Amino acid sequence: MTYYKSYVLWAVASLFYLYQFVLRLSPSVMMEDLMEAFTIDATGFAALGSIALLSYSLFQIPLGAFADRFGVRKCILVFLTVCIVGTFIFATAPNLWIAQFGRFMIGMGSAAAFLSVGKIINQCFPEEKRATLFGLTMAVGTVGALNGGLPLCYLLELVGWSHCLLMLCLLGLVLLTVSYFTLSLPESHERHERVSSFKSLTLILKNKECWTYALTAIGLYLAICVFGDLWGVAYIMKAYGIERAQAVPIISMMYVGLCVGSITITWISDRLGKARSFIIFSTIMLLILLSLVIAPLSLPFEMLYLLFFLIGFFAGAEMLCFSGACKAVSSSIAGITTGFLNGLVMIVGAGIQMGVGIVLDALWKGSTGFDGIKIYDVNDYRIALSLTLPILLLALFSSLFIKEKKSLTLNLNLKETLI
Repeated sequence: MTYYKSYVLWAVASLFYLYQFVLRLSPSVMMEDLMEAFTIDATGFAALGSIALLSYSLFQIPLGAFADRFGVRKCILVFLTVCIVGTFIFATAPNLWIAQFGRFMIGMGSAAAFLSVGKIINQCFPEEKRATLFGLTMAVGTVGALNGGLPLCYLLELVGWSHCLLMLCLLGLVLLTVSYFTLSLPESHERHERVSSFKSLTLILKNKECWTYALTAIGLYLAICVFGDLWGVAYIMKAYGIERAQAVPIISMMYVGLCVGSITITWISDRLGKARSFIIFSTIMLLILLSLVIAPLSLPFEMLYLLFFLIGFFAGAEMLCFSGACKAVSSSIAGITTGFLNGLVMIVGAGIQMGVGIVLDALWKGSTGFDGIKIYDVNDYRIALSLTLPILLLALFSSLFIKEKKSLTLNLNLKETLI
């Protein structure tokens, strides 16, 4: 296969990764619209947003097995279709339960995106190019996150949340058509001895290093999950008395930072062989930065852009946790190790998203808008979002037990990875 064809395959699969990012983040931009449409409070909105993360986590290992059995092409075509159908159900849902089912389907379909890209990179590119391509893939994903922000916000103002999602369905159909005619991956003739899933998970659960990396990765990802994916826009609007169109670009800077950080931190760490130091320093910086964001300070807009960029940048150190965990176990179970970590990170992230909503409702003082939607004051948001700080402290404590290893980059055996 020529390099040109290989890059075409990678590009198309990466567009799926971008697309699912837009779908996953869309509720954070539509918060007020969705709360009004389904007559829900903060807890209900948190459940609507986090259920996609839950299904994303639960389906990683099953979808990895599907891709191994039926190939990347079928995996992308089937689960991109699941994403599109889930988005259509969400857009046309007559009640909250149907909307939740649609979001569940979006999460399930999204779980196939990154593992599909990983398999293409592993099968079609030489080893020395793979780390760079994974960094570029993460960059593509953050472009999706950015397009789930401000552009989606403008579209929302023009056509409303339901029609906005239906337009995303049409975009998905275009991508599905392109994928159908361009994805043609040769079958691999290599056969690897595989450990059973149960035995693999047993080995991982008994490995102290895996738990150390997992607890640290949870803290590093948490800011992206809680602020970027769901609550950041609403908090900034309330804290600074600004409109949604002004708040979205500020939160979007997290994804710009993540794009830069996930490539820069891993690249420098690889050259210096100081992954542990980068992980600890990044965790400390995230704890400081999030404390500044949550604290009752009146920061200028320019400072907010910088703060959220830096939060995203240091969150990029999470990639070092995944590669470190895979180095701590046999290469034959590196994929399941990655799936275990990613699933745990996402499940905890979804739980904290829900926790913020529950705390907001517990602190609610009875105020409602003209449309009957609950109004939460800025101090309620600050207390609820403070749930992230103890998790970061735990992550920092965990990171102190990481063992320094050289060349700790995302140089995994992604032929088996289940991200």
